[in-house]
Amino acid sequence: MNDTANKIIAAGRVAVITGAAKGLGAAMARRVAAEGMRLALFDNDEDALKAFASTLTVDHVVVVGDVSNASDLQRLRDEKR
Repeated sequence: MNDTANKIIAAGRVAVITGAAKGLGAAMARRVAAEGMRLALFDNDEDALKAFASTLTVDHVVVVGDVSNASDLQRLRDEKR
């Protein structure tokens, strides 16, 4: 990683990942978790999100919702605090 990425992706920081239950979102979550980041995971597929989150060993929160819904995004914002 370059210097900028090292400042962003670092142990103890929080990564907020939408679409986290599968595919690219899950891959990114695993990657930054390997760097020691804490995770705020967001997806509209509750079952898949909870199943994925149960495989993680890092500190994380799970929020089920739709990124196009303002109140769901507010819950994500409130949860990561």
